[in-house]
Amino acid sequence: MVNTSTNKVPPALKQALQEFLQRRRSDRPVSIADMMQRTRYALPDLALTDDELERAIAEEIVDRHGNIAFDRHDTSHLRPSKN
Repeated sequence: MVNTSTNKVPPALKQALQEFLQRRRSDRPVSIADMMQRTRYALPDLALTDDELERAIAEEIVDRHGNIAFDRHDTSHLRPSKN
């Protein structure tokens, strides 16, 4: 698989995704919506669009032969406010 988003994915995000996926003990699908919400909470200043973030998460899961639940809807309301 050609990874087109690697250049935009911050190393901290890539490392966090890799560690999360390595610790999983289940073959249950990883929820894209849940992972996006957790990522936006942990890294509120992440300079990726939702589409870019979804792709980065999906690529990490696929690279580790994981199952994905593509359950994302409009998640813009999940972003922390910039107040």
